[in-house]
Amino acid sequence: MTRKTRGLPAVVIAFVIMSLWPKAASANMGVPYLFYVFTAAGFLLIPVILIEALVLKNRLSLTYNRASLVSTMANLGSAVVGAVLLFAGEVAFAEAGFGAHYGWKAKIPFFLMFIPSYAISVYIEAAIGMPIIRARSTLELLSVFAIANVYSYALLLIAALIITVPPY
Repeated sequence: MTRKTRGLPAVVIAFVIMSLWPKAASANMGVPYLFYVFTAAGFLLIPVILIEALVLKNRLSLTYNRASLVSTMANLGSAVVGAVLLFAGEVAFAEAGFGAHYGWKAKIPFFLMFIPSYAISVYIEAAIGMPIIRARSTLELLSVFAIANVYSYALLLIAALIITVPPY
């Protein structure tokens, strides 16, 4: 097992244990809500890829095809990790008593998850993009992906607010 994947089995085991925990596995833990979130995220993945490709093209002087490839690969990898973390976070929040019966206020922890999700996305996308974009420093790639994710997370935050917060 490589150094990069050494902690992965522990995360998977913790995820399975939390999912099988009787209180967390109840129907009230937000699975229906996550269906809407994942559907919206799937639709938003296309503009996110396009936005980040433009940032990569302009900041790193890449061709649009190369920037699109990097953005697509990086965002697909980030989306997979993000989906697992979002589901695990929803289970943990349900365990902590933030159930769906509290209405939209129960989703406040969901919005708080944007902060670590942003940082995780920047590192994952830079790690995925690094082998594709050669001859760039790690710090330069991290800063470019941080800028790209500011734009894409602004879009995701607006979409999450529209979906979650009632209009009154």
